[in-house]
Amino acid sequence: MSKHPANPTTEKFADVEERSVDSDRYTEGHGDLQIIPTGSTDSNLKLAKDGRTVLIPQPSDNPDDPLNWSFAKKHIVLASMVFAALLTDFGMTYGTVLFQAQAPSFGISIPATAKSITGPLFLQGVGGIFAVPLIQRIGRLPVLFYSQFICAFMVLGAALSPNYATFTAFRCLQGFFNTAQQVVGLGFVFCFHERVKRINIWVFCLLGGPFFGPFVAAWLITEVDWRTDFGILAALHGFSTLLVVFLGDETLYDRKNPQPRERGLWGRFTRLTGIAGLKAQGRPGVMTVLRDLISI
Repeated sequence: MSKHPANPTTEKFADVEERSVDSDRYTEGHGDLQIIPTGSTDSNLKLAKDGRTVLIPQPSDNPDDPLNWSFAKKHIVLASMVFAALLTDFGMTYGTVLFQAQAPSFGISIPATAKSITGPLFLQGVGGIFAVPLIQRIGRLPVLFYSQFICAFMVLGAALSPNYATFTAFRCLQGFFNTAQQVVGLGFVFCFHERVKRINIWVFCLLGGPFFGPFVAAWLITEVDWRTDFGILAALHGFSTLLVVFLGDETLYDRKNPQPRERGLWGRFTRLTGIAGLKAQGRPGVMTVLRDLISI
């Protein structure tokens, strides 16, 4: 009999080292940190170009898998996503330096005009909750597209509003539709070891927006009136919409149940508008999404 009692921790790691690596463990939903047996070799595992880094999650063999996209395409898609992320809080705080210029147009005091920001800020949180089940059904690209497209018109409506009530209503709608880019995410395009730098860029734009927005608006108000100032914000949302249309692509991909991907302009149109997502199998049904929305 051994003089030393068995060490449960040693036995645990010994057991790990004896097991072979199963590539199915390195998939979405199983966590990003995995223990790889020392010295083990598994031909099923896909590695990065350095030949040592295990790709997590493991890409499929389908070229349509976003993890298999080229370096250039991944970063082109990233560009459309980070600019939209910049405009999220950028667009909300944009008007906080324009209250003094707006008050005479509405015939009310500056403090009363400032109340127009409360509703939009509240609805930003609500809009993000509603965006999540829609993404699960129709995909990330169409939700991002509709968000930017609708926001461009909501801001334009605010710029042309004849009175305070109309202005506030358009701003509230802007807040509701302008948060999709906060929940779309970008980790699904990059493997774990690639995410840190890209997420830093995305977070910089997301968190920098509340500061850049008022800065730009305050700089412009010295040269133009507040309506033109908001018109420029509408143009920025329009530009973001064009980036999504021409640079964006659908990143929602089910590796266990891949869907056929239509090619050409029609295929891109169906992905952009959500038609492809509605036809996709294995996703929550429309009624399921509606029940989720109602339960919220």
